[in-house]
Amino acid sequence: MSDNIFDNLPKRVLPKEVFETLHQNKHLKLERILSTGQTSDWYDQAQDEWVILLQGHATLVFEGGKAVNLKPGDYLFIEAHRKHRVSWTNPDEVCVWLALYIPVQNNSASSQML
Repeated sequence: MSDNIFDNLPKRVLPKEVFETLHQNKHLKLERILSTGQTSDWYDQAQDEWVILLQGHATLVFEGGKAVNLKPGDYLFIEAHRKHRVSWTNPDEVCVWLALYIPVQNNSASSQML
């Protein structure tokens, strides 16, 4: 069975971000995130995160002030406990993110799998 990452996108501004788990097991969690103008509090995650912005425009800010502007196709690897936040997402379009969370103890095996 196949699905499409762009199916069921909202036609209007969302009141809050939507997080949808696409796959999860003990080695990883794959999540689709939809944003329309939302920002986030600071994240300090226990797992590594690889994230790609598939649609829309957004800005991530890391502790210390480094800002990264993202356009479709841009991706980042964020190490566990590297504090970051979403400081801006375009309110005029649906931002579609794909985030892969990898527990720290599985990094070497996971990077070989990917």
